[in-house]
Amino acid sequence: MEKLGKKSSPEGRAARRERLEAAGLSFAGSRLPTHDELDAALCAWLGWLTRTTPERVHAVGLPLWRDAEGWLREGRILDVRRT
Repeated sequence: MEKLGKKSSPEGRAARRERLEAAGLSFAGSRLPTHDELDAALCAWLGWLTRTTPERVHAVGLPLWRDAEGWLREGRILDVRRT
């Protein structure tokens, strides 16, 4: 799979929109969504998948953890299995 451009760049945003549209999402109008709008769409889509077809979504990585100073550090991310 090709590496996507930076999510703040027009190319990266267009590539992300194309991937989401290929998964069945649609966006109103012809304007390129902001990276925040694309992030929100991706999160909503992943949430919908976990409720409707949970077998397609799996967690990758280590659980959420606290460092020595007590800060929360990134944990698992969700990945979609190809159908």
